[in-house]
Amino acid sequence: MSNLLAQLRKRDRGGVMVALKDVYSAPDRLQAQARLRGLADRLRDDYPQLADWLEEEAVDTLSIFDFPVTPSADTVDERSGAFEPGDSPSDKGDPHLS
Repeated sequence: MSNLLAQLRKRDRGGVMVALKDVYSAPDRLQAQARLRGLADRLRDDYPQLADWLEEEAVDTLSIFDFPVTPSADTVDERSGAFEPGDSPSDKGDPHLS
C-alpha cells in the first residue's frame, strides 16, 4: 500500500489512509468490497489509474476476509470464561484462583 500512497498528493494521503483502514476494518468481505469501490469512486476524478487499480487489483487483498476469525488475547470467550486483560481472578469469583 505504500506504493499506492506514493502516487497521491501529500494533502490526499491522510484521507486515503483513513479510507483504507475503514475498508480493512469492515465486518465482512462484502462490506469491504463496497467500501473499496466507494474509495475508488471518490479517487476517480483526480487519480483515474489508481481508481482502476483499486477496483481491479486491490480487491485481491480482501482475501483476508476469507479466513476464519480467531479470538485475540484481548477477546473474552464467554464459553470458556476467559479473562479480559487487567481482570484479576478474584473478580471472576473463583476462590481457587485468588
